[in-house]
Amino acid sequence: MDTLRLPETVTHNNTTYRVSYDPSDIVDRFGYVLDATKASPRTLMLPQTYRINRIGDLLAILQIIGKTNSVRLQNWAVDNRNKTLLSVDGVLYSRDRDTLVAFPPLRNGSFRVPQRVECITSYAFSFIDLDTLTLPDKDIILKDFAIYHARKMRAFRYSDYVARIEGNVISADSLEEITFGSGLEYIGGSMLPNTTVLKKVTCRAVTPPATGFNNFDNTERMALHVPRNSIKLYHQARGWKNFYTIEPIEPPIVSGVNSAEISWVTNAEASSYTLTLYLDAEQTRRLVTITFDDHGYMTNMDFNPEVTNAPITMPNCIRQFSEQSEDEDTENYSSYLAFTVTGLKAKTTYYFVRRSYNASGEVIDEETGSFETLSEAPEGTDEIGSEGGRTT
Repeated sequence: MDTLRLPETVTHNNTTYRVSYDPSDIVDRFGYVLDATKASPRTLMLPQTYRINRIGDLLAILQIIGKTNSVRLQNWAVDNRNKTLLSVDGVLYSRDRDTLVAFPPLRNGSFRVPQRVECITSYAFSFIDLDTLTLPDKDIILKDFAIYHARKMRAFRYSDYVARIEGNVISADSLEEITFGSGLEYIGGSMLPNTTVLKKVTCRAVTPPATGFNNFDNTERMALHVPRNSIKLYHQARGWKNFYTIEPIEPPIVSGVNSAEISWVTNAEASSYTLTLYLDAEQTRRLVTITFDDHGYMTNMDFNPEVTNAPITMPNCIRQFSEQSEDEDTENYSSYLAFTVTGLKAKTTYYFVRRSYNASGEVIDEETGSFETLSEAPEGTDEIGSEGGRTT
């Protein structure tokens, strides 16, 4: 059976039941139909009597589907006499298409919510197999548990236009990353899905969004990533300050033509840091190793004489920058340190290794990567000159 029509009435044991508001009834009736007919429908047809506010009934159906491997529901269909619901490409909307009511749970891959949608109802994306769900580029209302038991979704990102999140929007079994957009102003309910695999939380808002509660759960086991210049604000903001680790969104290297700004998050256990630049990915041609104390002040520069004739100029200016907490009682404070290396060669690839050391000289964390200096300064910017000033 490819299509199963949900009837307006169901007769069982000589008793006729009408589709009602009680989800428990529809569980019994829908479950009975599946068991009696051994149906494995791809499309479920809703009758004309079905109304948009009967989400509890839909959730009950979805709960059965989510627990039954034999059901292959990939499309919602609606009787064309229905005055409140509409099916478009198998997705259930309100008749005017500004509300997304239900998505077929066993459809996989990715889905972009249409731009005209203004609201996603509770449980609209229930027991879904989607890998990716993309919201429209606009402010949109997301009801409680609009995404409910997303089984395969590993990352979810709110649009930069979403200004308020009122409740518990997402429940995802495999979610590892969640991103809040730059326009977020308020978040209520529980910010984080109830999952043990969430590792990374990103909030792109420069000003920490207001929260409707004091604490977020399980903040000790995940990192919060925010705009670099807002780290201190998040450490002081209600709710957000409970994250043990707050790190910058921006990359550790920002390249110029003859310079590079290099930054990293401090480690509370570190007594010193080193940064080593190489000319090759194999790290056999070391250019320079720069050593810093725990406050980010340079204590030594060790140039490698074997590459002094290499076709690059040596770094000849180091500029330290440090943003420290003014609250001496703040624990687990993650500030960041940055400096600028100048005198580099334009359009050249450099490889770096940044390490943190404890008081015994042991490496406690390490970061590696590469960057390429620019061929020319971006339009409208000044390039840092060889003496550490600005040239125009």
